Amino acid sequence: MRTEPASGLRVTSPATTWAMMGALLRRDDLIALGDAFVREPMRADDPPALATITELRAALEAGRRRGAAALREALPLVRTRSRSRKETETRLILLAAGLPEPLLNWPTAVRGEVVALIDLAYPERKVGIEYEGEQHLTDPRQWARDIRRYEMLADLGWRIVRVTASDLARHREQLATRVRAALSGGVGTG
Repeated sequence: MRTEPASGLRVTSPATTWAMMGALLRRDDLIALGDAFVREPMRADDPPALATITELRAALEAGRRRGAAALREALPLVRTRSRSRKETETRLILLAAGLPEPLLNWPTAVRGEVVALIDLAYPERKVGIEYEGEQHLTDPRQWARDIRRYEMLADLGWRIVRVTASDLARHREQLATRVRAALSGGVGTG
């Protein structure tokens, strides 16, 4: 237990909270929650991580715990560079399809300046996967930035596979096929 500074309430640490969720959440939800808690700052205005993977492990091992099997299965798949649940879901779909694990939020630089963080990337093949949330369609400025960004990445030799909520919910096999095709240099990356 610790005291929450803003309210003075006694609360569990983020790592303990994650471990307590082992009895309630499925493996993929535990991974997504773990990713959110250990997310490292990647931009100047990002908050610090709420926990470390070491702290999650310590919370899991702090005695008998309901859901320990699910936590033990989830912990090795927790990553520090996922910026959203949808990025985590995409990564897990690719792994389940037997694809290699992509790197997360890969910094793409031009003349030493980072110009993009690609959500999921296979930099050695210059294949990136970008999750497109609905805000990308409903915000005209975001849509325009996205178009310029994808053109710039294409000019740098990147092939980008764009992913939507529909891909994650109903078209997982097709998503894996599209990524596999991009990695092999084939078509079907749209």
